[in-house]
Amino acid sequence: MPLPTGCDRYRCDPIMSEHTCDVLVVGSGFGGSLMAMVLAKLGFRSLVVERGNHPRFALGESSTPLANLVLEQLATTYDIPELLPCCQYGTWKRDRPELVCGLKRGFSYFEHQAHQPFRVLSDRSNQLLVAASNSEEDADTHWLRSDFDQYLVSLLPSRGVQLLDRVNVDSLEHIAPQYSGTCWTLRGTRCDEPLTLHARFMIDASGSDGFLARHLALPSSLGDLKTYSRGLFSHFHGVHSWQSILAAGGNDTSDHTFPCNAAALHHVFKGGWMYLLEFENGVTSAGFSLDPRLHPQPSSMSPEEEWRQWLNRFPSIAEQFADAEPIAPAPGNIVRTGRLQRFVSQAADTDWALLPTTAGIIDALHSSGNAHTLYGIERLGRAFSQYGNTLRFHAALHEYAETTACEIKFIDELVAGCYKHFERFPKMVLASMCYFVAAHSLEGLRRSGLAADTGFLRATDRAFRKRIRKARFLIDQQENTSRDVTAAVATLLAPDNSAGFLNADRRNNYPYQAE
Repeated sequence: MPLPTGCDRYRCDPIMSEHTCDVLVVGSGFGGSLMAMVLAKLGFRSLVVERGNHPRFALGESSTPLANLVLEQLATTYDIPELLPCCQYGTWKRDRPELVCGLKRGFSYFEHQAHQPFRVLSDRSNQLLVAASNSEEDADTHWLRSDFDQYLVSLLPSRGVQLLDRVNVDSLEHIAPQYSGTCWTLRGTRCDEPLTLHARFMIDASGSDGFLARHLALPSSLGDLKTYSRGLFSHFHGVHSWQSILAAGGNDTSDHTFPCNAAALHHVFKGGWMYLLEFENGVTSAGFSLDPRLHPQPSSMSPEEEWRQWLNRFPSIAEQFADAEPIAPAPGNIVRTGRLQRFVSQAADTDWALLPTTAGIIDALHSSGNAHTLYGIERLGRAFSQYGNTLRFHAALHEYAETTACEIKFIDELVAGCYKHFERFPKMVLASMCYFVAAHSLEGLRRSGLAADTGFLRATDRAFRKRIRKARFLIDQQENTSRDVTAAVATLLAPDNSAGFLNADRRNNYPYQAE
């Protein structure tokens, strides 16, 4: 889908060497582009600056019911009807067929033992399926970010938002915040030509690049986090569906409430897990998240060699990848990272803000990143609607910063609680129920208009957090996961559990229950 981006539009235009705007957004991923369109609708001159160009590889590919609810609300509130079809799989396929996506009916998890083929146990205690929709029509999606991000970029001109891509930053000057005038001056080059940008406010949507945190020397709060993981990942062609691998192994899947590979698929093992997201163009996004305290990076192995070692450890996963070839971000290459977690606890001040996944990221487990980004955009949109009242605006930014930090810490608690029990799958299932109860109950609160003060995943709801904390303590303290333990956790979370999670009779197979 060719779109008019890049230096070709501006290379010879001398007028473009200097710009002044109200809000400068750094980063043109979906979060940065959507934030700029929200600001434009509110009457602000917003400009997006980008180091690279589109289309490009990016992670953060899995939507959730919460992500789609917020995306729909943003599209409606800020008059971006082009995004409404992207809120469900059915409308996406009918109205945006040129954009590649994947079908996501829910979440599926399978426990693996080293050097043993996977076999479904008769009591289903080594698998978990949680449906997030009733049908394909209202299902969630996987976003092929190279397509989805480029599509949002293509909408910017119609909203009066300019994108300057392929910008190399030389310096960023920050003047003490003023109630009028310029607070920020960015100098650099674009297509080898000098570029100067002036802005009154800056929003960092650069994600892992951490543009503002570096330039402002914001202290890291990484030590506050409990989750510890590193990554190996790529996009692949030729990955076999997990459903076909299960069938070939003689496993009965007739009781599955949805096709287990039409999901955010998790292969779980001691000290880590593997994700798979299937797109409808034959591409699969896959990667390992590993606890380096148990699985340190082997210095003598290339990323590709380590990838093959992990496949060889689990025969059924190796079978799934028998014909797979990595294709992106570079053909034949596996990307290997250091620690995935980042956290800057100060996410805003009087003239700048970080989108949530720029302030902090935990892990792909629970697919929280895109929804959290959208929550941040929604909250900043409300803050900027009060821009004319300085005291209210600054108070809203302070609340944004406090809430974002609280949410990141809560996501960390939920993810770390699962990592702790990967080697005991029944306990991991119980720990994951804390997330599913949080997410599903928040869906209901949003639909009823009661979610304004609860934060993402109800992170700022103190009574709810207390119940989750007690549940996690109970899970951690018990050696085994008997029906009594499950019942005790279910009793603790009963006020929030209208979906019927933690029902031992369901045998880890939960259909979708709308609030």
